Amino acid sequence: MSGIFDAMLESSDTVQYNMTTVPLTKLERILPLTQAAKRLGLSEGTLRELIGSGKVRAAVLPGGEIGVSETSAQQAAIYEKINERLRGVKRESFAKLHRQPITMTEAIVKYKVPKTTLRTWIGQGYIAVLQSGYGSTFDEADVAFCAEVYRIRKEFGSLSGVPLLSDKGKPQEIKNTRLAEYRRRKKFATSGNGRH
Repeated sequence: MSGIFDAMLESSDTVQYNMTTVPLTKLERILPLTQAAKRLGLSEGTLRELIGSGKVRAAVLPGGEIGVSETSAQQAAIYEKINERLRGVKRESFAKLHRQPITMTEAIVKYKVPKTTLRTWIGQGYIAVLQSGYGSTFDEADVAFCAEVYRIRKEFGSLSGVPLLSDKGKPQEIKNTRLAEYRRRKKFATSGNGRH
């Protein structure tokens, strides 16, 4: 089987993969795995990993070939590119700025980050306060690190609601929000708290 084909699916149709049943939209454009990988600039292995982790919807087609949802694969490819860039941002890259004081105004101008965003980061403990009170100063290495993560995420669009950093202080990777929401609802429904 080669080429692109459209699969008409009812809104109640589901596909099962990786022990998870996921609903598909009314019309899905399905690509064979090899073609999807080429089109998205991913290796087949990476695309298989994304399918296995639930980030890309896929199904076994008649004839045994793996078919990939073009929409979910495109979205996952974008997330993968963002995450690859985010994984490249390391605190160590800003070590020369460690414990160098910078004021709020200087940080806003130098790193082009809104004041409210900087205040949020300070409140969340992402940025160390070197001197509090009038004329507060902050650790410039922390500001530069957070600003770089923020800049990369902003390049790919607004990601409000997603923490900037993980609990380990590394850039928070972006997940497939539709799949995550579906899994949250399913978990809530199966825990006995959900309404049917």
